[in-house]
Amino acid sequence: MSPAWWDWIINAAGKAVDGFNVIEALFWLAVAAGFAWAALLSRKRPRWALPAAAVTLAAFGISDFVEARTGAWWRPWCLFVWKAGCLALLISLYAWHRREKRRDAAACGAETESPERGRC
Repeated sequence: MSPAWWDWIINAAGKAVDGFNVIEALFWLAVAAGFAWAALLSRKRPRWALPAAAVTLAAFGISDFVEARTGAWWRPWCLFVWKAGCLALLISLYAWHRREKRRDAAACGAETESPERGRC
């Protein structure tokens, strides 16, 4: 194969990866919008968790637009820190959510309503 053919393949693959990053960014922004909508409708306490997840997911989605522009998730180094921070926050929020669910289930049983926290 000639070098021009390889250049075309490399160029097409790069454009496909960039397109995937844009689609992924739109996906994370849609998930963030879902969390924001749930936060607006939620009457559960505490109210900080859903908005925190929405903002974190939106930041993660925006980082994918930056990744599409730079061509790599580790370049520049601040993009890597940005993505790692978002993932750390999301993992922390998920761990907190799991702990709260277990605590609520232990405190009030599986079928009892809790006036303070909504349902168990």
